[in-house]
Amino acid sequence: MGASLQSFVGFDSAHMISRSSIYNVKLKCAELLIYKLEMIQMTFEIRFDFTIHHSENFEWNLGLEYVGGEVSTMGNVDLDLLSHFEIQDICVEIGGPINSRIYYLIPGADLEQELRLITSDDDMTYICELHAKWPTNKITLYVEPEVEPIAIEEPIVEPDQPIAVDQP
Repeated sequence: MGASLQSFVGFDSAHMISRSSIYNVKLKCAELLIYKLEMIQMTFEIRFDFTIHHSENFEWNLGLEYVGGEVSTMGNVDLDLLSHFEIQDICVEIGGPINSRIYYLIPGADLEQELRLITSDDDMTYICELHAKWPTNKITLYVEPEVEPIAIEEPIVEPDQPIAVDQP
């Protein structure tokens, strides 16, 4: 029973791991972890270039066209700026109307079939996910002024007066 703990677990003094070796292994693991975190962070730093058509409307001329207006570009837009409201703000900054509908064109598609209305942050998330997998960082938007709703006036009815109902 005179066996030592070292011989019991199969180590002798020649095979003992030194403290400096343990430190070096821990350092390498920390460096690897930092590298992986940097790679993850880089995947979330996707940036896009916008081409924004604004200040006019769509028309049908042998197909759907955006007639007239201006084309503005905005480069290197951070993914963090791509919420529905922030896109609206960007479009206003370049001269688009405050009340507008913003459409997204799927890359390589035509206006008639692949134009999508952006109405929520979910739409922006879809666009970002699509572009993260697509071989382009260019996003094309079309801004169309929103028509003001027609005001419908109803007659004011006094609460004490009976409402007349026409009988057929």
